[in-house]
Amino acid sequence: MKDLIIIGLNDLSKEILFFIERINIVTPTWNILGYIDSQTESGNSIDGIPVFGGYESARDFADAFFVCAKENPALKKGVISLLKDYIGRKINYATIICPSAAISSKAKIGEGSVIGEHCVVGPNVLIQNHCLVGSLSSIGTGSVIQDFVRVGSGAIVSNRVKLGECCDVGIGAKILDCSSVGRNSRVGIGAAIAKDVQDNCVVLRESSNVAKFAAPSSGNRDRLVIFGSGGHAKVVADMARSYYEEVIFDTDNSFFLNEGMIGSYDAFVGIGDGKIRAKLIHRLESMGILCPTFIHQGAEVSEGAEIGGGTVIMAGAAVNTSAKIGKGSIVNTGATIDHDCLIGDFCNVAPGAHLAGGVEIGNYTIVGVGASIINNVTIADNVIIGSGATVIKSIATPGTYVGVPAVRI
Repeated sequence: MKDLIIIGLNDLSKEILFFIERINIVTPTWNILGYIDSQTESGNSIDGIPVFGGYESARDFADAFFVCAKENPALKKGVISLLKDYIGRKINYATIICPSAAISSKAKIGEGSVIGEHCVVGPNVLIQNHCLVGSLSSIGTGSVIQDFVRVGSGAIVSNRVKLGECCDVGIGAKILDCSSVGRNSRVGIGAAIAKDVQDNCVVLRESSNVAKFAAPSSGNRDRLVIFGSGGHAKVVADMARSYYEEVIFDTDNSFFLNEGMIGSYDAFVGIGDGKIRAKLIHRLESMGILCPTFIHQGAEVSEGAEIGGGTVIMAGAAVNTSAKIGKGSIVNTGATIDHDCLIGDFCNVAPGAHLAGGVEIGNYTIVGVGASIINNVTIADNVIIGSGATVIKSIATPGTYVGVPAVRI
């Protein structure tokens, strides 16, 4: 029998252990040496199986096989990279296939991948390395599943589908024939995909409801910390709970002092003041953490629009084609951003505001509730457009502008 170490101590590691027990009943194959887990002290044991401590202990078992029980795709990728650094040579990874799975003889499954109970994997399917295919899911003929992909239990991946690296397909999701899902993208529980999904996106229910991510901070999309706890933070939290298992608020910046949270949580700044928002986002960026972008499922955002990291698009908002919105901005409830608009960083377009085509807005600018800006107008940095104002010509000087037409006060 081959010696095996399970990386991680969680529900998935217990499920893998169950699969191994089933495999060994049919053909004795694996001898479980123990777990390696960075959160559990060496010397403990779980159900009689020893825990050897953190990832550095992998050096002591360099000749054994390993399987990684981290469910989050990006987190798993990071752990595999760490193990390579610690062991310093080629590592043997076990491929675990539950005996009840139906696997075509023409399918190929890479090292470190885990195939759950009663899965169906069709002909000419390629499942690359370190993937997880949950129980009762199916992968159709000719599909390609790249490295570190998770396919949730009961998901249906139809024929000739491509799932990019670190893609995460939720429980019961359906991806129809010939569709592709980009790298680092997440398909929500029960979502149905009938067209291609770009890299770094979250699809909530159907392909038209897409939340684009500029770059997830830690890659761990199961947990999110939101800076702030006011009204804006609460609205963001409601959106975030659609695809984060845990959402917490940070009101005193303790996140920056907690090494256990850094790298384990995504981070978002849910503070209405643009200057404070900028300060915190810049601090996160200095730590290598880039905030995700949230788009409410009730917003209409063109696939031709570009949305920066840390920006939020609220319910009922519309962002049309070729519009570009910078990082850390807010497009509030019912606001409209027409074609070819350029919105700077850390701006706030308030509820019901309307920007016609070709408008350019500078950094830190606020467009008030119900304000309107006619087409092809340019507005400088640090401008406040008052509620209900109408801007009919460009504004080059910072300040507050009110009225119809808007004038400086």
